Amino acid sequence: MLAHTSEQMVYVNLIAGMIADFSRKTGRQVSVLAPTTGEERSLGFDGLFSGLSQGFLIALQFKRPYPHPTDIAKFTVTKDQCHRLAGWGSLMAGLYVLCPYVSVTDFLNAGRLTLAHSAFVDCRVVWNSWTGKGKQSRTITYEQPVGSGVTKITDPWTYDELPSQTWDDIIARVQTRDVPLLSREEREQRSADQPTFGGFGRTFYLHIESD
Repeated sequence: MLAHTSEQMVYVNLIAGMIADFSRKTGRQVSVLAPTTGEERSLGFDGLFSGLSQGFLIALQFKRPYPHPTDIAKFTVTKDQCHRLAGWGSLMAGLYVLCPYVSVTDFLNAGRLTLAHSAFVDCRVVWNSWTGKGKQSRTITYEQPVGSGVTKITDPWTYDELPSQTWDDIIARVQTRDVPLLSREEREQRSADQPTFGGFGRTFYLHIESD
């Protein structure tokens, strides 16, 4: 049997849970866009999102959990990817999704708790903490116990506290409009100002219809 949880396991199962849970709690339609990196680069921002109805966009970067000697799990984030995701904060929420279950057995046994126990970290917060640091990658840890949602990030030799959110927090942000609303006017302006897009790695976009 597989020993360690893969990134593919994390995003397939968590996205399924997100769609079901969000639709059940809010009654809104949720759709997932999953362009390749090549499609993002060739289509640009307008090509990716011009056909969408008005709504909220959330960009999700799912990180594979790795074993850590003292904490629940660790994750690696890269500087270039973080910079690009954080740069679109005025139009969408860019989030790292950190599932704490390293072993496949624990992941399967957790069931729905994989989503409830996952930590969601705002890419802008990570990028703001990167200022003045030359390292091209950093480590985020998920603190004991599982379900704590407490995360820390290398600075680079010590670990600093890193604010995180739960999935329920993300739902509440959409409900209170604490996530940018992508309107036709904003898409047209963004397309004219910054026609390029992509370079984020494997990114999934949740499109949530507005009221």
